[in-house]
Amino acid sequence: MKLHYILLLVAATIVSFDKPAAAQEPPAGWQLVWQDEFNDDKLDYSKWECEINAFGGGNNELQLYTDRKDNVRVENGSLIIEAHQARTEMQGTVRDFSSGRIRSKYRGDRKYGRFEFKVKLPSGQGVWPAIWMLPTDEKYGTWAASGEIDIIEFKGQEPNRIWGTLHYDDSWPNNKHTSGIFTSPNTDFTKDFHLMRSNGMKARFVGISTRNSFRLRKSGHRAGVSSRLHSISGSTLS
Repeated sequence: MKLHYILLLVAATIVSFDKPAAAQEPPAGWQLVWQDEFNDDKLDYSKWECEINAFGGGNNELQLYTDRKDNVRVENGSLIIEAHQARTEMQGTVRDFSSGRIRSKYRGDRKYGRFEFKVKLPSGQGVWPAIWMLPTDEKYGTWAASGEIDIIEFKGQEPNRIWGTLHYDDSWPNNKHTSGIFTSPNTDFTKDFHLMRSNGMKARFVGISTRNSFRLRKSGHRAGVSSRLHSISGSTLS
């Protein structure tokens, strides 16, 4: 079973930059096998796929996910995923908001590794960007029996706080999750670019249920990125 990115913090190192920093040489003992510095004038579709979803992607989200340049584009060496408040129609569905979501499924799937992202996060009530990892193949069952690792989840009204979550154990609605919060009182993650790093994907996370066992071992990861709009803690987007 392999995992892919959907642009998520089991363990993280955070470094601040006023603009996207140049790629650095990998540390001793590591070999660089996949990267994207977004140096072209468009998204590299050999590495990423835009997810198009007219139903908000779950979680009672308010937006459509599109592949339009308003929502997903590359500019000046940065990937920009941008949410807009404007009535948008897609696949017969009309919503008041649109945003973007990309993933590396079948393009950047890895078993283990050290995953780094340089990100500048958006601010605002109800804005919910995330970077997370899902299995390419649902070997142990549908979500979340085969697992999910949320490296970064961010609430736009909490600018100094990052969430990380493991989802595991069984298929929804019998799944479980374990979360952690990193708070940096003197840091505003919306003001500068920060290096987020997830280490030690070779570690095993095991959840036991009567039906399934979830193990991140001999597994690869795919990744993805999204900017979501949501009603958080009873508050609506404003």
